[in-house]
Amino acid sequence: MSYEAIFSLGSDCTPANQIRRYFKGRPSSCFDWLVTPVASIERILADDGSHFGLRVSACFNGTTALCENYGIIYHHEFERKKSNAVIFTPESLQSCRDKLIYKYNKVLDIARTRKTLFVRYTAQSDAEIQLLIQWLE
Repeated sequence: MSYEAIFSLGSDCTPANQIRRYFKGRPSSCFDWLVTPVASIERILADDGSHFGLRVSACFNGTTALCENYGIIYHHEFERKKSNAVIFTPESLQSCRDKLIYKYNKVLDIARTRKTLFVRYTAQSDAEIQLLIQWLE
């Protein structure tokens, strides 16, 4: 079966790295560089990502950015200090938000008009995968 588009749905950056390796030139997904539990994807799809970047805090001893609205990790979205601590500024938070909303909308536009394959690397249960499939339909 052939597809016109392929996008990562996480659960981390592994699928995005592999997709980029084998399918050069493809558009990126908002989920490419996020750590995303299945339940978080459901919440993002339910409100069209409208809460990306609004409530962000540091976790893991300040080395990672946590989206408190969705329970996802913005592992690659923010600059870091030499100590590896995440640096939050009003500009970096707005940039994170703008970028992820833009990518989310681009994924939806493409998926609505092209035969699209979504790829997820996960050790989740079948019930969680079925829930994700229902949201995509």
